[in-house]
Formats: sequence, structure tokens, C-alpha cells
Amino acid sequence: ISPSDFLDKLVGVKSKYDTRIRPNFKGPPVNVNVSILMHSISSISSASMDFKINIFLRQRWNDPRLEYHGFEDPHLAVDAALLESFWHPSLFFSNEKAASFHNANFNNHMLRLFRNGDILYSTRLTLTLGCNMDLRYFPMDTQECRIVIESYGYSIEDLQFHWEKHNPVQVDKQLELPQFMLHRLKTGTCTSGYSTGKELYCMYVLYVLQSWVSFWIHHDSAPARVALGITTVLTMTTQSGNIGEALPKVSYVKAIDIWISTCLIFVFAALLEYAIVNVLARQCHDIFAGCGRSRRKVAFIHLFSLCQSDVFHCLHNSPSPHLTIDPESQAIKKDAVHHRCLRHAQRVDTISRIAFPIVFMFFNLFYWFTFIALRQ
Repeated sequence: ISPSDFLDKLVGVKSKYDTRIRPNFKGPPVNVNVSILMHSISSISSASMDFKINIFLRQRWNDPRLEYHGFEDPHLAVDAALLESFWHPSLFFSNEKAASFHNANFNNHMLRLFRNGDILYSTRLTLTLGCNMDLRYFPMDTQECRIVIESYGYSIEDLQFHWEKHNPVQVDKQLELPQFMLHRLKTGTCTSGYSTGKELYCMYVLYVLQSWVSFWIHHDSAPARVALGITTVLTMTTQSGNIGEALPKVSYVKAIDIWISTCLIFVFAALLEYAIVNVLARQCHDIFAGCGRSRRKVAFIHLFSLCQSDVFHCLHNSPSPHLTIDPESQAIKKDAVHHRCLRHAQRVDTISRIAFPIVFMFFNLFYWFTFIALRQ
């Protein structure tokens, strides 16, 4: 008997095979064994909370009406178009956002019939599946993204899905994720961890360290210190905006929000520290300038009194008094007072060089210990 005649006899018009009725009608449910080969994960989006995956989906079930003994081959590889002539499970992905079959050159389907009535159906799919992510600990988070399979038209009394006992979920050895790390795979659950968090934390640490450079720049170099502080603040603000656009809007505070906000406070505090130093230095210059004017005024009064006394003594033929002023000693005193005043402003920079790193170190210890403990 030819394969065509055999198939006509098996599922043809005269075979009385009814695709509308499930196998074991009014009997035990049909058991469908499912396995998945993950070929690639093209994208995982935190903003839209979904992931795109390319898989080979295999289903295997038994239909006693398709048992055969008159054909010598233990199984038949037939055209997948023949699937419409069989009853097949109404499988769907409940967390699916978009799905498509692959039909380059031909439809990517495979169908095999076995002598005991088993049917193996395999197809290639590209799925965009929803993944509800909890971003409280982002970017130290670990997300579980599920592939949820259900039957659309049958209850568990008629049809039940089971994972294959051996290697139900397989991963292509060449599968790589450029921005993520596939942490663990288990039946029904896909867990992914971020690797970009390390880069983000290091970047903001460098911003904070950059703002501390101003503590070693002289307080008279106002353009350099102000430009450094403002540039760092603007860069961090822009970077935090880009990170916010890549994440969904949520009602809770994320771990990365606390980190960015604190780093921004440290950078702004460094800019504010220079404002304090500049005010102290200007006050010192103003006081010094005022002291100079008052000394010149006192000297003028002494000279004026001297002139008057000279006239008086000349009239009475008596020796005139002498006024002795030492310019060098006056300059030394003025410089000493000036330096003593400036030391108060310089002391703020000296204290900041030590205080800022210590406070930032304590913040890091508190931050990492807290969130690692909460994560566990």
C-alpha cells in the first residue's frame, strides 16, 4: 500500500475520522507533553516589561484513532498541512503580546505520525511575552519571566499539558544576551539578572570623585571650580533622565533612584562648599581692605597734627616733634592678619577633602548592606 493510500485510509473522507472530537471522548483527558528549545532571546525591555524570544515548540500527544499496523514504517514524516486533518490541542501563550510563525521559503512546521497513535508536532515561533517586573532593587534585581502555556478551548477535564520528563526546556549553546545574564532556567520559569548595573554604579562613583577635584583647586580660581561643579551636575541630571526613560513609571522608589539622588546631593554639596569658601575669602579681603583704609586715615591725622605742632613750635622757637613710621613692619603685620584670615577659608577645603570621602564611604556601606539583605 502506498503512503498516499494509507493516509487516505487513515484520515480520509471514508475513515470516519472527526477532527471536531478529541481523542478518548468522554474518557480520561488527553495528555500533551510539551518541550521548548530556546533558540534566541532578542530583547528584554524593562520599559515595556516584556521579552522577545525565538523558540521551537514541540507537542506530543496520543490519538488512538490514528494507530496503524498495515504500514511497515514505525513512523511517518508527513506534510504539516495534514495537521488540519487531525485533532490537535488548542495551545496558546496566556502572557503573549505578539506572535508570529516563521515561513521563510516554507512554513517551519514538522509533523510525524507513530504506529501507536502518537503525534509529534513541532513549529518555530517568535513570541513577545509580557513579564511583570519588580524594579524596587534595580539594577541589583533578579526578574522571573515566564512562558505560560494554556489550553484555550478545553478544561483540565479534557486536556492537560505536561512538560517532558527529560530536558523540557533546552537552550541553544550559542545563545547570548548582550545586556543581560541568563541566571537560571527551570520548567516554566526564566530568571534573568542585569549586568549593566555595575557600569551604572561605577559611572556615578566617578562623577562624585570628579566633583571632589575642586577641593584641591585654589579658591581664587572661581571659573575652574564653578565650571567643574556645574558641568558634573548637568551631566548627572542628563544621565539620570536617560535611565528614567528606559524604565517604566512605577509608584515606588527604586534602589537606583536612591543611589542617583544621593550621588547628586554629594556633587551639589561640593559645589555649595565652594560657595562657602568663596564667601569667607571675600569677607577676609573686605576686612583687610577696610583695615588698610583706616590705617591711611590715622596716618593722615597724625601728619596733619604734626604740621599744626610745627607751626606752633616755630612761632615759639621750640624744636618740633618727629613722627616715625616703619613701612616694612606695617606690611608684615598686614600680611600676617591677611594670611590668618584666609586660613579659615582654606580650612574648609582641607576638612572637605577628608569629610566627603568618609561620609560617602559610610553611605556605600549602608546602601549595599541594606539592599543586599533586602534582596535575600
